[in-house]
Amino acid sequence: MRVRLVRRYLFLALTIGLVACASPTPTQTPPFLPWSVAVTVAEAVHLDAPAVGLAGEGWAVVWADGPDLFFRRVTPDGARGPVQMLNLGGRTPWNPVLLPAPEDGWHLLWQDVDIFGDARLFSARLAADGLLLRGPVTVSAGAVTQVAAAPGDAGAAIVVWADDAPRPTLYGQRIDAQGRPVGAAVEIARGASHPALARTAGGLWALAWLSSDDAGFSRQALVRLSDRPLPWEGEAEAVALGEMSLADMTVYVETVRLGLDRAHGYLFIGRRDAATGLPRTDALTFSLEADSAGTSVGRLEALALPAAAPATTPDVTTGFNTGPAFAPPSAGEGISLGWPAPAWGQFDALPVAFEAGGAVVVGYFQGGGLIGWQPVGVGARAGGVLGLWTDRTRHLTLAWANLPDSADGPAALRLCTTRSLIPEAAP
Repeated sequence: MRVRLVRRYLFLALTIGLVACASPTPTQTPPFLPWSVAVTVAEAVHLDAPAVGLAGEGWAVVWADGPDLFFRRVTPDGARGPVQMLNLGGRTPWNPVLLPAPEDGWHLLWQDVDIFGDARLFSARLAADGLLLRGPVTVSAGAVTQVAAAPGDAGAAIVVWADDAPRPTLYGQRIDAQGRPVGAAVEIARGASHPALARTAGGLWALAWLSSDDAGFSRQALVRLSDRPLPWEGEAEAVALGEMSLADMTVYVETVRLGLDRAHGYLFIGRRDAATGLPRTDALTFSLEADSAGTSVGRLEALALPAAAPATTPDVTTGFNTGPAFAPPSAGEGISLGWPAPAWGQFDALPVAFEAGGAVVVGYFQGGGLIGWQPVGVGARAGGVLGLWTDRTRHLTLAWANLPDSADGPAALRLCTTRSLIPEAAP
C-alpha cells in the first residue's frame, strides 16, 4: 500500500512538471459561456476533486486534506459557508464520494489506511448541514483498491470494490438509508478490478469491470446488465466488450467510468504512461437492450480534443444549459484526454468531463459516438480526478483540483457551473 501511495505522489509531481513545460495556457482565454467563472471552495494537498452533492440550487462539498475530511455548503450565488471538520479519526483519507440520503442528508464514502497500512473503505451518514449522524463505519473486511458507488433504492447507497489481491475479487455491498451496511459483502467476480456503475431512468443497472489474464499484460472489459434492485443480482452473464494490451510496463489503468445515453452505454477507460505522464482515454460502447448488450456499437480509440475553443461558431445542440457545443475535431486531432468523468444519470446526450493538457473540457456523446465538445474556461487546470453532476433543471456542475504553482504547494479545489456564481476573494 505504501508503495502505491509513493508512486501516486511521484506521478503527481511529474504531471505538474510536464503541464508547466508543455501544455497550452487555457487560463489566458476567456471563459466559454454560459459556464461560470470557477469558485475556489477550499485548498488541499490532494489533487482529487472534492465530492459534490446537489443541495437545492446550491451544493454540499466534502474534501480530504491531511488526516481529516471537511464539509462546507456553497449557495447558488457562490457564497461559501463555514468549513466543518468531520472528525472521522482518519490517517490520510482520499477519494471522498457523496450520495443522497433521506431528509436531504448524505452518504459519505471514502478510503483510508488502517493501522496496518492497508487501504480500507469507510462510510458515514451526514445530515443536510454536515452534522455526523453515524460513522465512521468500516465497509470492507480487507484492503481495497478501486471503488464504484451509486445511489440505490429507498435512500440506500450501492458500493462495489476490488480487493488488494494479486488477482482481485470484486465485492458488492448495500448501505441502507441510515448508513448501515446490510449483511455481508457479496462476491461478484474473481480476477476483476476497476468496477464502474451506471443506472438507467427505468432502473436497469450496468456494472462493468476489467478482468486480467494470468500474466497481467491484457485487460478484458466486461459489462453486466440487471433490472434487479441490486446490480449483482439476476441471471444475466457478463458480456465481453473488448480487450486492451498493457504489454508496456509503464502504462497502467488509471480510471474506469460508465455513462449512458438513451440507447447506449459508454465505458470510458483512462490509462496513463508513468514514464511520460501522458494520458489516453478509450470508449467502448454497448447497447442497453437486455438481449443485445454484447453487440458492440463501436470502439472510440484514443479520444482527443483541443483545450481551447476554435475560431468557429458552436452549433451542436447539447440539451443542457451549457449552450451549443463545437463539432468534434477530425479523428486524432487535439490533446489526449485523461480522467473521464461522465455525469450520473441517463441523457439524450451524455456529458463527460475530461482533462486535456491541464485544461478541463466537456464532451457530449450520443448514438454511440462523440457529437460535440466545449472548453470550460478561465482557471481550469485540472491535475487529477474530475467530477461532473447535473440537476433536474439541466444545469451542469464541474469540480476538480487545480494544479498548484509548485510541487509542494496546495491545490485549489474548484467548482464551476452553468449557474451564475459570484466568486469570493478567499477560500
